[in-house]
Amino acid sequence: MAQKILLKDYSEPDFWVEEVNLNVQIYDDHTIVENRSLYVKNENTNGFDLTLFGEEMELLACEINGNKVEPENMSDTQIEFFQLDSRFELTTKVKILPEANHSGEGFYRSGEILCTQCEAEGFRRITYHQDRPDVMSRYTTRLEADKKRYPFLLSNGDKVDEGELSEGRHFAEWRDPHHKPSYLFAMVAGNLERVTGEFVTKSGRKVSLEFFVDHGNGSKASYALESLQKSMKWDEDRFGLEYDLDTYMVVAVDTFNMGAMENKGLNIFNSAYVLANPKTATDSDFQGIEGVIGHEYFHNWTGNRVTCRDWFQLTLKEGLTVFRDQEFSADMNSRPVKRVDDVKVLKGHQFPEDAGPLSHPIKPKEYIEINNFYTATVYEKGAEVIRMIHTLIGEDKFRAGMDLYFERFDGKAVTTEDFVQSMAEASGFDLDRFKNWYDQNGTPLLNISTNFSQGKYHVLFTHETEFNNHDSSLCFPFHFSLYNQQGELLYKDHEYVINQNPQSLTIELDEEPIASWNEGFCAPVKFEVNYSFDQLATLIANCQDDFNRYEFTQLAILKQIDELVLQLRRGEDPSCDSRFLGAFQSLLEDESLDLALKAYAITIPSLKEFNNGKEKFNFDHAGQAIQFLKHTLAIRFKDQLHSIVETYHETGEFSLSGESMAKRALKLQALGFLVRLEDETLRDLIHDIYVNANNMTDEIGALALLVDIPGSHTEEALKKFYDKWKHETLVIQKWLMIQARAKSTGIAKIQELEKLPEYDAKVPNLMRSLIGVFLAYNFENLHSEDGSGYKFACEKILEVDKFNPQMAARLAKSLSFLNKLGPARAELLRSELSQLVAEANLSKHALEVVEQNLKD
Repeated sequence: MAQKILLKDYSEPDFWVEEVNLNVQIYDDHTIVENRSLYVKNENTNGFDLTLFGEEMELLACEINGNKVEPENMSDTQIEFFQLDSRFELTTKVKILPEANHSGEGFYRSGEILCTQCEAEGFRRITYHQDRPDVMSRYTTRLEADKKRYPFLLSNGDKVDEGELSEGRHFAEWRDPHHKPSYLFAMVAGNLERVTGEFVTKSGRKVSLEFFVDHGNGSKASYALESLQKSMKWDEDRFGLEYDLDTYMVVAVDTFNMGAMENKGLNIFNSAYVLANPKTATDSDFQGIEGVIGHEYFHNWTGNRVTCRDWFQLTLKEGLTVFRDQEFSADMNSRPVKRVDDVKVLKGHQFPEDAGPLSHPIKPKEYIEINNFYTATVYEKGAEVIRMIHTLIGEDKFRAGMDLYFERFDGKAVTTEDFVQSMAEASGFDLDRFKNWYDQNGTPLLNISTNFSQGKYHVLFTHETEFNNHDSSLCFPFHFSLYNQQGELLYKDHEYVINQNPQSLTIELDEEPIASWNEGFCAPVKFEVNYSFDQLATLIANCQDDFNRYEFTQLAILKQIDELVLQLRRGEDPSCDSRFLGAFQSLLEDESLDLALKAYAITIPSLKEFNNGKEKFNFDHAGQAIQFLKHTLAIRFKDQLHSIVETYHETGEFSLSGESMAKRALKLQALGFLVRLEDETLRDLIHDIYVNANNMTDEIGALALLVDIPGSHTEEALKKFYDKWKHETLVIQKWLMIQARAKSTGIAKIQELEKLPEYDAKVPNLMRSLIGVFLAYNFENLHSEDGSGYKFACEKILEVDKFNPQMAARLAKSLSFLNKLGPARAELLRSELSQLVAEANLSKHALEVVEQNLKD
């Protein structure tokens, strides 16, 4: 049975590594890695022992101070030495097989490129090493390879030497002067196209910016290059942080388990977050590129210069850097729209995770496989925790806290406590109770009791949490406003803080108010207020907080779906509440509302999104209710929706401005309602938009509508798209995605798509686009009453686990809902999961997730 790693067991290693010198000789069918490292005694420990980890490699030679030695213990995953001197040089020589490595970890082939992924524990697939984040070293890397096949040889830092070798080979040597942990090591060998740019830092240094892409894709890297330049400038302006090497390189690869990797000076990116032009990329693709480019660059300080002591501290770098990339995107675009974007991700992914068997604190206390904890909780909830600190202490004091953090810990591996302490000292704000957020799992439930009498509005707040300690209270900001029945603002408090449990509040008012709580979604908590449709209509029309105006519209939609479900359950003919319809109409016709916010606000949740907020899944009446609501709104507001399409459909020159993106989003939302009318004229209109689109947002958006409600144009449009784009893998991924999530797509169709020559299960992007999307979003077919969806999912998990355990574990996370199923479906899923657990060769990655999924 796989061993659990516990936070409480952390101890420093007996030895640090000052220098790592790698000589990597790349051949067609194997690679030789010679690692010459200088070890020095850690004066904080009493031991003189050394454990080095290595997987999937053959040890060819081992020397200490030039003398041949044999490890005193050796297994498939590690070698050990005992009673060593306080300072010595250890050299190992190993043989590895990148061509046979399909795991997406270590050194492996992606198309015609050889590349690395070392976070979290992939360096041990390249050479023997302690491979832990608190061991920080200076790296020098020499790469040798055939010059014709691999003209570019890249690694961390700056290139210090290069030259020719015999037999058509060449070498390049790289030196990174900054101490870094092994997870930030990177190397790439390939025949690539280089796109260059420049950035001049605030101190006047010129930094060479270099993007490496497949030949022919150079023109698609320009937006990513611009995004990098914006990121570097923003980090200087907002946080005073300057880049610290002469070169910043980004390599785009197709086979990548993650979005991107922040390796020092040599970022390796999933090509989806680098390559874009209007013909092949959607608006959300462009936004994703800007955000991810920023995220990886911001890691240079929050992650690389200051890193994690151990992997339990992962949110130290990821939560903080997600917050930073969110702020960057908000400053580059619309702040209110970005806030809605971020909370949609949080509620769509992290809230369900926190409510299921995979729930864990942002700083876990134990794990079997650390790759399973690169989660929405560690990243997105972690970012919300950082945002709350920012809200509590303000921008200026947050900046002072960041300055103190870097002053104290630059070049060190630290903990979340170190970060919070820096913020507390710089601000003077007591964050002791706030620290409970790092240990708490489950979304906190805030109960709000109100009473109005004799001119006083009394409020009592209590909150429930799941803790790994005995303190049952949290500290968090809770901004709110109070309105009268006519929608006039009576009272506003954007400095209110809840730090007791329970906590009371009394406000003197002339009349009982309607409350707008948690404005700006300033705290990641759940609470329920039983608003009437009249109250929601007032708030939708008058709330001054952009986020909550969106939120109240969504609450009204969910309330209407709940009422329709009750009507259907009672056997009644369903009908929509006139007050809801009035509120929806006022929103549609409100010309003052930001178009992108309007597009978000009128979105009807999918069956999965609706069920995410329920204790038990509703498979029957909820689906009917959602379809009835969409159809009713389409009939009732046909003219307004038509007007939106006519007004905002742009046929001129393509623009990436926020206004143009908002117009496209709102137009497609309107078409999403109109397609429900099954009007051939409307279908022809959508087909015309698809055929004549001058951008991928319109082209794939219109095609998705034709697939969602199949009709006469659907198969023809799908084939035309495939024929047009089959040589563009990033575009074909979109084509796979819209089919994988369509209600009309069953398992047979998925299996048919798997047979296409363009599909390769060993390419994670393709796997995610088809199988990942089907499991995550095709609610109806995954939960088929006969259990075939569960059976198919578990078969895929087992199949993928044989070559990419990380991807298998991520697919398995799509099945973490056993406690939300009725008895019949629960038994079917339990049976399939139990068979998976019984598989003798199931990886620890997948096993950890599947075992948790079985806990209902």
